[in-house]
Amino acid sequence: MKGSEVPHYAGYRVASGITLPALHSIASGQADAALRILFGAGIDTTSAPRWRHVWHDDDGSISLKVATVDPTPEHSTPRYLLRAPGQADFLLDPPAACITVDAEPGLADNTLEHLLLDQAIPRLLAGRGHLVVHASLVHAGQHTVAFLGRSGWGKSTLAALLHSRGLPALCDDCAMLELGDNRVSATPSYPGLRLYADSIAQAPGIAPGVGPVSDYTDKQRIIELALDPALLEPQPLAALYLLDDPENAVATAQIEPISAAAACMALIEHGFRLDPTDPVRTTRQLGQASAAAQAVPAFLLRHPRDFARQEALIALLLAHFDSIGHTQP
Repeated sequence: MKGSEVPHYAGYRVASGITLPALHSIASGQADAALRILFGAGIDTTSAPRWRHVWHDDDGSISLKVATVDPTPEHSTPRYLLRAPGQADFLLDPPAACITVDAEPGLADNTLEHLLLDQAIPRLLAGRGHLVVHASLVHAGQHTVAFLGRSGWGKSTLAALLHSRGLPALCDDCAMLELGDNRVSATPSYPGLRLYADSIAQAPGIAPGVGPVSDYTDKQRIIELALDPALLEPQPLAALYLLDDPENAVATAQIEPISAAAACMALIEHGFRLDPTDPVRTTRQLGQASAAAQAVPAFLLRHPRDFARQEALIALLLAHFDSIGHTQP
């Protein structure tokens, strides 16, 4: 970090009690707000948390759960306890843009970084009223496109393949969308990719990973992406591509338009949420997703999960990027 440069995440300056190597640094005056990550301050979990929602992994195990925290004289606004069982607790204070961390002894540094960057911070930002979605962003010529889909559906691999062909990958699993003047801007969370070794091998020019993303996955974290710093600022969003379920096998790659209603539901399904049981936040997110879906064309992308056919997929995408570029207002 040089001079007055500070780490940032989706336009927020990040002040953290530990180093987060995946974050890039920008001039301190470029970010609008500060996000604080505290360690060692302690989280009072003596009373039984009132769990409001539980997220499960594909195998049925609990990956995350969230509870409300009782108000105190010092904290009259809502706070939330986000727990990754057996790994760490995160006390999220959305109005203050603050996360307090209580990690289990011996938790690997890379696992803590992953939980913070890819789970806790996105949900804190959602709690602050932002529309935050599971999406990879790629800068395609004069505009930026987003790929939406569940973990394991190939967002990062697509971004890596395009990046290796000169279309910069801006982020691989989290983007913040904002509506203004009937257009949508997309802000990358942080640059980098998380890829398995076979995907890295298929993307010439992608540097080897700096190490596993966490201690429970073989995915490698790729942070050596040469990007113009201007691309980390909000970018006009030209199109949304919803990835189809890999179980729906197809012989050739296909792109077809989807309705604004279907795009809205996709944004909701693939959005980060702090408390899915909160009707006020749910209504707000639905309104944001509906407005974004009305403003940005959306498409369903089906393609064979076969590296041998990736050139045809890339050619189809490049042609489609060019066509949407000519139709943007």
